[in-house]
Amino acid sequence: MTYDYIRRTYGVDPKVGQRITMDGRPGTIIRPQGDPAHLRVRFDGKKSIDIVHPTWKVDYSPKELTDG
Repeated sequence: MTYDYIRRTYGVDPKVGQRITMDGRPGTIIRPQGDPAHLRVRFDGKKSIDIVHPTWKVDYSPKELTDG
């Protein structure tokens, strides 16, 4: 199963393992399952998985913070 529906419908290209931020919270996209219209994301520091809308406050190319 892939995120093809999201690619066609919303014009974004989520990839399993991709780092994102949603509303400022960093996380990782995980393997799709069930609802093809939403992303499955494991946010940093959480063991559970969240189901999120693919365009609502999602940044697909977050800037990593660096020291200095």
